[in-house]
Amino acid sequence: MPLFSRAVTARLIERILWTTAVACALVGTLAWQRAQRGPHSAAPVWGSVPGLPALPDADSVTTIVTRIADADLFRLARHPSQVAYHPGGDPAAAAAPPPPAPPKPPIAVAGIVGGPPWAALLDGVPGHDGSVLVHPGDTLAQLTVRAVRPGQVIITGLDTTWRLSLKTPWH
Repeated sequence: MPLFSRAVTARLIERILWTTAVACALVGTLAWQRAQRGPHSAAPVWGSVPGLPALPDADSVTTIVTRIADADLFRLARHPSQVAYHPGGDPAAAAAPPPPAPPKPPIAVAGIVGGPPWAALLDGVPGHDGSVLVHPGDTLAQLTVRAVRPGQVIITGLDTTWRLSLKTPWH
């Protein structure tokens, strides 16, 4: 039993022949160009190619660095700025840092009451002593109760979303 069918073998042979023909044409073209240049013509050197600058001397590196530093690319006026640079801003205009954000309240779910619709008992609500009964949509001290589910209360406010779960008592 043959490894490849006749059609696959024919396509493979055709591709090999085309690749060989292209490679021969390329080698022939390169040989013809070399013959046109002459037998002893050397490849062009760096300095002899027109339009390319010559390599700098070791002494001229200092000159090049000075020229780059003098022609400051980032200033249109080509002279130093009259205003000193301070990474933190102008020290004379520096104000006191903003006060720290108030701490987030330690809210805890004390219990979930009822059946649909659910209500929750929350402990630690700012401005209230003891537990507070809340329903979905209630707002207490910039905190909004989004949802009350069996075992979970979702509260948003103060750039935070809390997903509070009901803690099981210790046994």
